[in-house]
Amino acid sequence: MRFSPKRILKIIFSLSLSVLFVLLIRNLISKSKIGNQGGIFIKEGVNIPDDLKNFVINESPSHEYDDLALCIKSGADVFYDRIPGLLKSYPRYIRNKIIVGEKPGYRIGNYTMHDVCTPTYGEIKETYWSKGKKEGAEKKDNSEKVDAKKDDKKDSDDINQGRKQNFDKLGWQLDVYKNIPAFKLLYDTYPNAKWYMMVDDDTYVFLSNLKKRLSFYNPNEKLYLGASWPIPTGCFPSWSMARFAHGGAGIILSRAAMLAFIGNYDVCVKSFDDCYAGDVRLALCLNTVGIRLNRSERHVNVNWRGHSDQAPNLEYSWLEPCDLPLTFHHLYSKQQMLLYNIQRYHNRDSFTLLKDDEDGNFHTLISYSDLFNSLDLDLKVTPPEKATYRLGSDYKRISYSRILNEEETLEENVVDCQQKCLNDIPKCKSWQYSNFMCHLKSGIPGAIEGTPNSYTGITGVPIQCEKELMLN
Repeated sequence: MRFSPKRILKIIFSLSLSVLFVLLIRNLISKSKIGNQGGIFIKEGVNIPDDLKNFVINESPSHEYDDLALCIKSGADVFYDRIPGLLKSYPRYIRNKIIVGEKPGYRIGNYTMHDVCTPTYGEIKETYWSKGKKEGAEKKDNSEKVDAKKDDKKDSDDINQGRKQNFDKLGWQLDVYKNIPAFKLLYDTYPNAKWYMMVDDDTYVFLSNLKKRLSFYNPNEKLYLGASWPIPTGCFPSWSMARFAHGGAGIILSRAAMLAFIGNYDVCVKSFDDCYAGDVRLALCLNTVGIRLNRSERHVNVNWRGHSDQAPNLEYSWLEPCDLPLTFHHLYSKQQMLLYNIQRYHNRDSFTLLKDDEDGNFHTLISYSDLFNSLDLDLKVTPPEKATYRLGSDYKRISYSRILNEEETLEENVVDCQQKCLNDIPKCKSWQYSNFMCHLKSGIPGAIEGTPNSYTGITGVPIQCEKELMLN
């Protein structure tokens, strides 16, 4: 049977309409499914800000830190605000590094933020925090909840203020899903490293100090190192006095610990669903292979220190001038760059300005004393601060006569305690009066909330290291 040209065109037109109709229906169904998923992740392209399209980092040619593999933990809502400034500081000296987060498509220069959440856990529709379970859970970080954009704008120019944690940030809410798969990706990317470290994108690491401290330990021994925090309520550790390494302040695994972790990865990634913190989940995972925080395989406590979960200001506990700082957390990019430049310029004989890619004294050790005296802190004699404590660093204690009504002698005792500290400058850096006792201190512990009749203050004297550096 033969068809006329007119009939053929009519058939083709009808078929085309049918195909278009089918495609339209499929598209509508697809959109409907996506809209009804309620998932947190939106797989869409990310537009790089115009001022970052030509972003370039002058990586250091140094091989000083090739034994270390670094994972920088970020998030989609802060990536372009934090990562560009951070990469200009200490990470430029680390060849083995990756950036991880919870969404794909974020890139700057040669660096991509790897989505470690979706490939591991699939499309996450809600988090512990979005379910409203936040009440009653004592999260390890008790910083105030703030609007991050307002907070950044308000305090970013004040180097004496630290960044406050924003619990509304999606990247933070999904942090629970990042740590375990991120360490796996770090190992898969750099399987020959001796040490593996994870830090937040608002953390600064003193690499020269870290390298020196790690030189006293064997990477072939199973070591899990970091700032020790008690495992919070709700994560159900199986051992008493359970501790974990605070993620923001930095988590370090030796090669042997990493291999043990990798061996049990498939179990760990499917476990600990009731625990709402990624760094705590990692501690629980490591415990399944017999590894606990700051302990050696010989069950000896390791004197590991130097990590801080706060900015270096007068609220920080400057207890040991001769010790080596390793990390500071909750920093703005401007503060990270300040610490980077302090490290490059300290103990230099020349006043010549360094170029951005010049090392200066970056690879030398820097003490808390060096750092404290390089910061523009408001050092002055402070009036007695009511209802505060400064715990630790006592070198002398003086008792006052106890009476039934402390109010009768309170003012006299407080003034006398402060004067005793001022009379013992430069040894006395701060003081505390509480419960008929005067505490004279050789350091400046951070001020914390105390009882109504407790008072503290500082003398405004810089802290000095007058002995050998505390290396190990």
